[in-house]
Amino acid sequence: MSGDVKHDYHLVNPSPWPLIGSLGAFTLAVGAVLWMNKDAAADFGPIAGQPWVMIGGFALVLYTMIGWWRDVVRESVVTKEHTPVIKLGLRYDPGRSEGDSPALQGLGEQRKDGIAQRGIRSVLPSGD
Repeated sequence: MSGDVKHDYHLVNPSPWPLIGSLGAFTLAVGAVLWMNKDAAADFGPIAGQPWVMIGGFALVLYTMIGWWRDVVRESVVTKEHTPVIKLGLRYDPGRSEGDSPALQGLGEQRKDGIAQRGIRSVLPSGD
């Protein structure tokens, strides 16, 4: 598939990870509430006041993180589906300014305000 790519972006295949992750997050939240509400034994029986539901939810969230990133690495290394644009997006750190980001250095001309630009016009007036 990597040989016939006609665009810079990768359309992902259907994945179970969003569903598993959301179920894990929900189980983690419900488990935390049950664990902290020890007086709800009449409603929830033996699971009230016990951390086991929360631990199970945490395990599902951890499993999701490991599996999802395993799939991302497999798409990049094994099947070579990641183009330079995708690799740049995976490396970009939004907490840093664009001029300081090693992922964006050398991509194009640097304007005087430090933003890397490669033939892209801003829709906002910049005063230039």
